[in-house]
Amino acid sequence: EATVEATPSPTLESTPIASPEPTAEAGTPTPSPWTFENVELGKEYIAPQNNGVKLTFTKLPSPAGNIKIEEIKLLPDQQLVLGAFSDTVYDITSTMENGTFSYNLTLPLPLSAQGKNIEVKSGESVNQIFDNVDQPKEVTNDTVTITGLDHFTIFVVVNPAPSGSACITAGADTGTGCYAT
Repeated sequence: EATVEATPSPTLESTPIASPEPTAEAGTPTPSPWTFENVELGKEYIAPQNNGVKLTFTKLPSPAGNIKIEEIKLLPDQQLVLGAFSDTVYDITSTMENGTFSYNLTLPLPLSAQGKNIEVKSGESVNQIFDNVDQPKEVTNDTVTITGLDHFTIFVVVNPAPSGSACITAGADTGTGCYAT
């Protein structure tokens, strides 16, 4: 007769799930590099650093991705060259490929822009020449909302520059590069 000895069962030990290590200074987990993860259609996303910056997706790829909203401060000469109403620009980046989504963006109007003619420009960096955002815009007393955007980039609210004969009438030597004052 063969005897079978009971083999002791392995003890299951609880292994902690890997999580971000707390930072020594703050004592909180390392934050995600993304402001919002797994974005959803029709949900309004409000930038934590400025509740005047709002984004709502009207089209998303499957699967949807993440977005990051940052404020960048312009140097005084950059602000002057751009004709920006403030020293703040908004840099929005994502894991989603440009053109695979569509969204509406609301930006706050600086006090210096309220009640004035405004334009929104965009660009890949604060040092490049910014392009006018051509999508439809709705301006209220303290915000501008751009509809139908399909890419992420840097956005800035500017004073529209006169060009051509309006520039020369204003006293410029050429029809380019002057700004309304």
